[in-house]
Amino acid sequence: MTQPIIDLTIPNAIRRELSHDDAAARTDFAAHLDERLTGLSRTPAACFRLLPALNEAANRAQTICIALVAAFAIDVLDNISCRRNC
Repeated sequence: MTQPIIDLTIPNAIRRELSHDDAAARTDFAAHLDERLTGLSRTPAACFRLLPALNEAANRAQTICIALVAAFAIDVLDNISCRRNC
C-alpha cells in the first residue's frame, strides 16, 4: 500500500501530521522537515535558557515598565510551552 501524498503547503495538512496518532506518520513527517524543525526548535530553546537572566534583570530594575515587559515575555514562552491540557 502506498502512502498518501501530504501537501505541506496546506496548514491543516501539517497540523494533522503533527497531531497524528500514528508514530510512523509522525516520524515520516519529521524526516521530511528535520532540518527546518531543528532550526525552529533552536530559537525558543535559547529563549527558555535566558528566562532566569530575564527574571533576575527585571527584579534588579525594580520598575513597573520593565516588570510588565518581562511578564509579557515570560507569558509568551509559557504559551509556547503549554500542552493541549492548558
